[in-house]
Amino acid sequence: MQTEIFERCLDVRFANGVLPREGTSQGKEIRLKTLREVADEATGGMMDMAEQGWAGNKAMTGTVLRQLGWEPKFGVEAWERDFEDEFVAIEEGGRGYTLDSCVGMSKGRSY
Repeated sequence: MQTEIFERCLDVRFANGVLPREGTSQGKEIRLKTLREVADEATGGMMDMAEQGWAGNKAMTGTVLRQLGWEPKFGVEAWERDFEDEFVAIEEGGRGYTLDSCVGMSKGRSY
């Protein structure tokens, strides 16, 4: 589960032809980096943003809200589709610079 989000991002970018780029790995590759490296490369040096976006625990469940009566309206298919939707929004300028840089879309940078 720890790399699933990164894998799905790669799947979407390879499927729509954004990756691979010239001069980068031609296969799907996830690299381990220090928090400082990620902050410097992807979040303008903001360690807290890098930690929340890249080093947090992604294996969360809605157990407390379910105990209060909440039930999800959308399933796994919607979650999977959201990866493509988010990249489209980024490309169309519908997201801020910080989100762009967190997913490796900053202009002039190649991740």
